[in-house]
Amino acid sequence: MEPKQYFTSMAAFCRQQSKMVDENELFWLAEAQLLEKLAINAERQRRLSARRPQGSTPRSKEKAPGPGANV
Repeated sequence: MEPKQYFTSMAAFCRQQSKMVDENELFWLAEAQLLEKLAINAERQRRLSARRPQGSTPRSKEKAPGPGANV
């Protein structure tokens, strides 16, 4: 199962759970909100990795100091 699908289905489960008797509604709704954000982030990550060629890594703008450099 894709991460986005997993997080979306778990969010739906949490919303369902919040409506059950003797359950903490605010807790489950907060969990659902968090899982929805994770689903969005998973989709963004998938899109970014699809754009980046295989084996490449993002480059940092600053060069790391060499050995023995005073920081």
